[in-house]
Amino acid sequence: MDKTPLDIRKLPGAEVLYFVNGSYIARRFFKHSRSWFFHRVNNNIVNGKPASFNYVELLTLRTALLTMCNEIKEYASNLPIDNKMKYKDMDFIEKTIEEGIKVVGSYACLELGVKLFQNDDNTFDVCAYHYMQGDWMPLGDAEEENHFATESEAIEHGISIIKDQTDYWDWALSEECTNERIKTTVCQNLDISPGMKPILHLY
Repeated sequence: MDKTPLDIRKLPGAEVLYFVNGSYIARRFFKHSRSWFFHRVNNNIVNGKPASFNYVELLTLRTALLTMCNEIKEYASNLPIDNKMKYKDMDFIEKTIEEGIKVVGSYACLELGVKLFQNDDNTFDVCAYHYMQGDWMPLGDAEEENHFATESEAIEHGISIIKDQTDYWDWALSEECTNERIKTTVCQNLDISPGMKPILHLY
């Protein structure tokens, strides 16, 4: 009989272990400590051998995750959402998840985001995007290779691209811009009336 301890971190979908609260699960469902729980998650050596969940404990963990899932879904369904915007918002959420966009701000009617691309050398490229007409569209430097050492550096660069673009829109909407065609085009793209002064909000 195979005595190899079960490593639940290698099961499909194990990414959830990185964002669930192990301490809460240990207390509520197992009546044990955080260390007891993570000894079994990580197969730490306890009393001279790797710890793991036994059959009954696995059933308890499954029940815990399904219970929390149902509670989260119930709470999410209770959040007040304007029915007129419901389907538009769901399209936005689905597109954002599908494209892997990190939403970082908004300007006028536009949601603004960045998307990271990991290179073979573990550096990161980044593109800035804006959400318009039901889809995410590149916003400058779409083909630029950045090769940033960390994700945070790449995100900061993406935000700087967004700031450069919104600075241009600010100028186009200001009295400094005397080209009415540019003003009209920007107003149409941002879905705003002439004379309005949008503000960049970073999250």
